[in-house]
Amino acid sequence: GARVAAAPGMPVVALTSVDDGRRALAGVSRGAQDSVAKSELAAARLSHTINLAIERARVTRELTRRVHHDSLTGLPNRALFERRVDQAIERAGSLGAGFSVMLVSVEDLKSLNDNFGHAVGDEVLRETSRRLESGIESGDTAYRYAGAEPAVICQSAEHPAGATGMAAGIRDPIRRQPVVPRPQEHA
Repeated sequence: GARVAAAPGMPVVALTSVDDGRRALAGVSRGAQDSVAKSELAAARLSHTINLAIERARVTRELTRRVHHDSLTGLPNRALFERRVDQAIERAGSLGAGFSVMLVSVEDLKSLNDNFGHAVGDEVLRETSRRLESGIESGDTAYRYAGAEPAVICQSAEHPAGATGMAAGIRDPIRRQPVVPRPQEHA
């Protein structure tokens, strides 16, 4: 049978005609969270299996999100950025569509961390990331590329003129007002 691809992340329980461990394992390898033999189709067993499948799917989604997103900013991380750049290059080659990649530098973050502590630097990175996301077009994605360097893949800016306008749209929400970290309480 085919992999469960119609609704990725959707919990799936395979209903089998016989209680066969090999078939159950084959179903799981194709994307199901569990399987139930028709001979075991008691309401309590089915309900239990469905609830477990839902929880497994939720945990899998959360683990996948953690693998692909930065824990500080919530932005997709460098590994996902690199994968998406590769996909954008393939798309550009096959469809003839362009894209832009922009790197944003948060200047003097090291000095900020040294003088005011990492909690203040972290707050600046979080707020900068929020503002960066608010300045990009639908279909474009901001990433945490490196420590103080977010990046943006702009599918909507296929030409240099569009990239220049996009850069201004990204820069303006970040520069709009200074980031004022909340006072930190010291124990």
